[in-house]
Amino acid sequence: MAFLTYFKRFSILLLLQLPFLTYSFKIAFVGDTGIADPDYDGFGHLTMNMIQREDVNLVVNVGDFEYWGRCWEKYKTKRSLSVLTRDGKSYDLEKGVEIFRYQWLYGYREPKSGWEIGFPATGNVTEKIIRTVVSNTRWEKINTKLKKKSKQDCGEGGPYDGPWEWRHFVRSYNVDFLASSGNHEALYFDGGGKDIWADHQKYMHELYRERILDTGRGICRGYKNKTSGTVKEYGERYSCLYGDHHIILLGWFQGSDDRETPEAIQNRKRSVDFIDREFSREDPGAQNVRWRYCVHHRTAARLSSGGGPDYKNMLLSGITDACRRHGALIISGHHHIYTRTKMLNSVGGSDDDYPIASVKQKVLKQNHTMSIGTGNGGYKGSCDGRYDGRSWMQTCIGGKSERGAVIATFNDDRPWEASFMYKNSITGEVKDRFKLVSKLPGWDKGNNHTRLLHEKQSISKTNQIIKYEENTMTEDFPYYNRRPFNAELQRGK
Repeated sequence: MAFLTYFKRFSILLLLQLPFLTYSFKIAFVGDTGIADPDYDGFGHLTMNMIQREDVNLVVNVGDFEYWGRCWEKYKTKRSLSVLTRDGKSYDLEKGVEIFRYQWLYGYREPKSGWEIGFPATGNVTEKIIRTVVSNTRWEKINTKLKKKSKQDCGEGGPYDGPWEWRHFVRSYNVDFLASSGNHEALYFDGGGKDIWADHQKYMHELYRERILDTGRGICRGYKNKTSGTVKEYGERYSCLYGDHHIILLGWFQGSDDRETPEAIQNRKRSVDFIDREFSREDPGAQNVRWRYCVHHRTAARLSSGGGPDYKNMLLSGITDACRRHGALIISGHHHIYTRTKMLNSVGGSDDDYPIASVKQKVLKQNHTMSIGTGNGGYKGSCDGRYDGRSWMQTCIGGKSERGAVIATFNDDRPWEASFMYKNSITGEVKDRFKLVSKLPGWDKGNNHTRLLHEKQSISKTNQIIKYEENTMTEDFPYYNRRPFNAELQRGK
């Protein structure tokens, strides 16, 4: 018996030393994630579940979380009325029926074009509440036949405060997480704004601190703060070292705003300076990385197959060219498709300056880049861009049944090589595969990413105490409770 026990232990030790038993480290790139709401084409949970099943270590989100909802108001019909919705349906409501109007839309794509309302369903239906959208004009007509019953309610019920719900959404998955902002976080007329994004920053920085910084798996710093990154700089100009990987996150105004306003021009210049500064750092942690990435929500027009036939703006080419000079992969979203270029030694610019494909398509080195669009984590889109199918484009996948993410795998025995795949989260099918070899300055040195292969911790199903910014709150799984609503948001500021 003792001999058998010894033999088993010896066999296990021997197997652990065999060369074919290597460890792998995985990063998922995803964006425009959305919610688990098929009625509005949102498949965020489906995609994130797929990512977790793939045993991904780090998720990098390119923005547009699609969590906006704030508060709701309750009304009661003073007399019977008919409600005509934007999708052409008509509902007859009797006197005394309660109607909820949602001040900020939850999972719907056009917050300024109408209001989402809800009322009790009648007949043999599975859903107790019908939720639909009416135009601003229609709401004004309906409102004359309603009596307001309550002020804004931002506690239990829904729709919910978007950043808080998004925080719960991300925390329900056992991955490290970094993100930049998209237009739906940053722009008021797209459902975001300074207050919305500030809340996202607070929660995402909290998550970064708990899962990445405090565990020693990585560290980020900002444009102004060069130590451990501040809350206010999170996801805007954020430079993160994570093992063998150097990831620069640029927010909407810092990396995707292609207007010609003085403010936008200055923002782009600062971002180029930031990229050059961070990828030229002399500290060993930055010098020895094997992989670099520039992450922004929307990229220059000629580097994506989406955006429609009229989108041709190349004012972001200064940013993308800075990424190219340092050999950083360009990761973006926005157009709700999966798209990638060939390996490029020029990203193009204004006028007739078009991208140029490199001779060696598998080698990533300085003065080269590849643009990868992964903006269909939750929403559908089309390969309808002005530059779809051009000579420097490699592939584009879009359509009604396309949701997914890009997953990169790095093996411990040859970490300067990477296998990438785009996987459809609806069908489970791998639609695109490619391999890259890094020849960046640190390719033969590297930082040991084996230490990042942490043992996955199961999500706690008991109450846990979370301390943040000298405050303490209790959170229970699966997050049924709500935080006190942000007073500034409640006052509509």
